[in-house]
Amino acid sequence: MAETIHNILVVDDQDIIRFTLRTCLSQLGDYQIFEAANGAEARKVLCETHIDLIFCDLNMPVEDGLAVLQYLAGLKYRNPVVLISAEEEEILRTSSLLANQYNLAILGVARKPISVDIAASFLDDAKHRIQPEKPLRLPLTEAEFRQAIAQKQLITYFQPQILMNPYSVKGFEALARIIGPDGSLIYPDRFIALAESSDELIELLTKTTIHDALKKFATLQAKAPGLTLSVNVSGRMMKDNQFPAWFQKQCREYRVSPETVICELTETLLSDDPYSMTTSMLRLRMMRFHLSIDDFGTGYASIEQLHALPFNELKIDKTFIRDCLTNLKSKAVVEQTLNMAKAMNLTVVAEGVENKAVEEYLDGLGCDICQGFLYSEAVAREELAKAIHISMRRCLPNCSEN
Repeated sequence: MAETIHNILVVDDQDIIRFTLRTCLSQLGDYQIFEAANGAEARKVLCETHIDLIFCDLNMPVEDGLAVLQYLAGLKYRNPVVLISAEEEEILRTSSLLANQYNLAILGVARKPISVDIAASFLDDAKHRIQPEKPLRLPLTEAEFRQAIAQKQLITYFQPQILMNPYSVKGFEALARIIGPDGSLIYPDRFIALAESSDELIELLTKTTIHDALKKFATLQAKAPGLTLSVNVSGRMMKDNQFPAWFQKQCREYRVSPETVICELTETLLSDDPYSMTTSMLRLRMMRFHLSIDDFGTGYASIEQLHALPFNELKIDKTFIRDCLTNLKSKAVVEQTLNMAKAMNLTVVAEGVENKAVEEYLDGLGCDICQGFLYSEAVAREELAKAIHISMRRCLPNCSEN
């Protein structure tokens, strides 16, 4: 549902650019427009005012646009941002990638000078992406994290993964959530960094999540035996050579076959104690678990590592999927990764699929599985049937009610 935009911040060191953009925006609606000539002035505005939309230049004195992006990331700012710049294409592309890695909602890049039509287009997009004003969400403290687990407030949500051929639900990825004191959901960006900082805490998070995921998945698998379950496993856990035996025992307890379970390992952790990790990976494979390399393309895994380690699956990171139809470099990464994975006989999963055009493009390239908001966000187990029905009706309009 579209939200109303009230406050817009324009950050640019050139008076004429701020004046032009203010004039354009004023012609398009009754907005409260704030101005800043650099990052330092922008920080002051952001501290005092709830901003719905930001237009931000990159190259500015005192504090540049990159400093603004870093500051917004620290604030967990979730409203849309438009980069405005006259810099060369490579700088703009890399700046957008950096902003995406900060989890900022980048609408796009506006080349100077900005016309009324361009401003109108960004405003229209922004109305569907602004977030209602809410209090600042700080990371959980260790005490809060431990208390949530002790009180069984850490739960798993499931996001469907869609097989392209034949078009059907392949399985689900289990994603950790915490139910806050007020009943609202607390997402991983508020507790993953804390958990990863300690062997004890990441073990607590991983094992609690796996317990809950297997328990809930067992009921799903009883109704549809062919479904798969993907779970995220920290590199810290993979260094524990007893972890595979523990995981196998949990599967036996819940009567879930390891052949239907996929362990997702983040690419950036592959170089951390490779000997212990390789041992655990081999044990998991011998137990018939599947292994997936997650967020491929964002870390430092070499082709040699990918070839040497016993992966069954490769997940292309959403950073490349989301703009693969509009960004030539992202498109090249997606195509080359798919070609390489197919040559290695790896199943390929595309994360971050948000529209049919991207899905059709990936299907044409031979991508095996797609996952993203086009189908469903992560939902509670009880809501899965409804979410899948709605998504399949939307993606296959001629399918039957059954």
